[in-house]
Amino acid sequence: MPHYEQFKDYEFKAPDNWVEGANEDLPLVVKDHARGFRLHVQRTSTRELYLRQVRRFATQGYTVDQQVGLMMDKLKEKGLLDNTIVIYTSDNGRFQGSHGLFDKCLLYEESMKAPLIVFDGRVPESKRGRRENALISSVDIAPTILSLAGVEVPKSMQGLDFHAVLDQT
Repeated sequence: MPHYEQFKDYEFKAPDNWVEGANEDLPLVVKDHARGFRLHVQRTSTRELYLRQVRRFATQGYTVDQQVGLMMDKLKEKGLLDNTIVIYTSDNGRFQGSHGLFDKCLLYEESMKAPLIVFDGRVPESKRGRRENALISSVDIAPTILSLAGVEVPKSMQGLDFHAVLDQT
């Protein structure tokens, strides 16, 4: 991991609902069947294990951020950025010890959220960089891409075009 040293001494704070050890308050069905319960004990149940995982994910995120930056710089260098839309997302989040769970196995808030960044080079800089609280699902991305490209969204396609959220209409 090329950037691990950057986070080696950083003191990450555990979330308020992080559980040390096994969370005995979880429902039996979760303790017996959700792999996140066992993975928490193996990977994040002590402060040391928690910090190791969080540093690894911080390093990974930083590395991805650098690569996206290189791509944006290249688009700008080639004169393509002003006519390019970049959509950045990933799979769902991880518990990282919240609720005494690891991974992304249950529908708690931590595991349902995913980053979603939409950069539209056609939008004036004064209208960029805002945060949105709208609820957007991954199935909404494909119809939005079609809409932004000027292609009609098939009626049979799942999801909703969130273009109106992007341009605040």
